[in-house]
Amino acid sequence: MKILGTIKESNVFPDQTPTPEEQLGKMRQAVRIILFDKEGKIAMGYYPPREGHPIGGYNLPGGGVDDGESIIMALYREGLEEAGCQMKKVRELGMVKEFGVGKRVKHNQDSYCFVAEVDGEKGTPKFTEEEIKDKLELRWLTLEETINFFGEQSLSFAKVRSLLCLEEVKNQTADKVGI
Repeated sequence: MKILGTIKESNVFPDQTPTPEEQLGKMRQAVRIILFDKEGKIAMGYYPPREGHPIGGYNLPGGGVDDGESIIMALYREGLEEAGCQMKKVRELGMVKEFGVGKRVKHNQDSYCFVAEVDGEKGTPKFTEEEIKDKLELRWLTLEETINFFGEQSLSFAKVRSLLCLEEVKNQTADKVGI
């Protein structure tokens, strides 16, 4: 899979001392989805900012690949869990490599990014208890709205990763129409 970019802790938190590699732990695989509905809007997870809580803002739907699960199995599971949707016309977009400590977790992660369309009707996400506690919402936004919202969001691994993926989709779309 094509590498869209590599994100290091120093890219996200330039004022903090980088975490030594041996403290980052085991490599984790994750999936991310740019999921379009019939109106051309993208599914986005949104965490409202809260005082004293490290997460806030937008993120692409997705998450970790579970033990014994393939990347494709994880992709379809996360599509149902975080966007409440079956998917069709799934295609690879690229991979983002992440190294360092983020707001809440250690990153030693390969994020496999895909583009897909909603298959059938939109359903209801099946958020985890932690996501419900963190007040995760599903929002549907245009590509431009999504990129603009990320521009206003504070720097994080999620922001950099998501923008790399969204810009790749935007570039591919522009290439198709000769822009």
